[in-house]
Amino acid sequence: MPEDQNRLVEDQVSRLRPELHHMLNSLAENLTNDLTREKSQLEDQVQALQVQLDSVQTQLNDAKSELAAANAKVADMDSKLLDAHTKLDDVNHKFRNSERRNDAMKRELEQAKIRWTGVVTTGWSEADSDREKLRRKLEKKEEELALLKLKTRTARRWMKKATLVLKEDDVLPRPESRSSVSSESSYSLQHSRRRK
Repeated sequence: MPEDQNRLVEDQVSRLRPELHHMLNSLAENLTNDLTREKSQLEDQVQALQVQLDSVQTQLNDAKSELAAANAKVADMDSKLLDAHTKLDDVNHKFRNSERRNDAMKRELEQAKIRWTGVVTTGWSEADSDREKLRRKLEKKEEELALLKLKTRTARRWMKKATLVLKEDDVLPRPESRSSVSSESSYSLQHSRRRK
């Protein structure tokens, strides 16, 4: 009995073996095709991802370069800003010193004005007095000049009359000549007294 059962099993296995082989081959082929298709799809996806990765890497490198340049600019701007603050502080310090000097100069100027107001006023008064003295001296000189001109004219007249007298061989002056001379002398003396 056991041998018969074993024989039956072997017969069934022998009949089913080709079908099993066919089923296994079909399954293996289907699995291989599926795996090949999936592998191809995965390779395409990997290639696309690699392209994207390369692009992202390029963008990242560019961003790093731009960031480095921006950092350099920021550092330069920080340095310039620090210099500007330093210069501004220096300018503010100089401006405050200038304001203090200006205030001191204004105070000194006001004090000088107060101190010298009296002196200037006195100086103006002295200048007016000097001007008045000079004016009087000038008037006196003008009077002296007028008197000198009058004396000169009188002397010329005397010389003319003396010349006429000499031409007439008359040693003594004529009465009218004496009268003329005495009247001119009297006029000059009166004019001089009036001016004095």
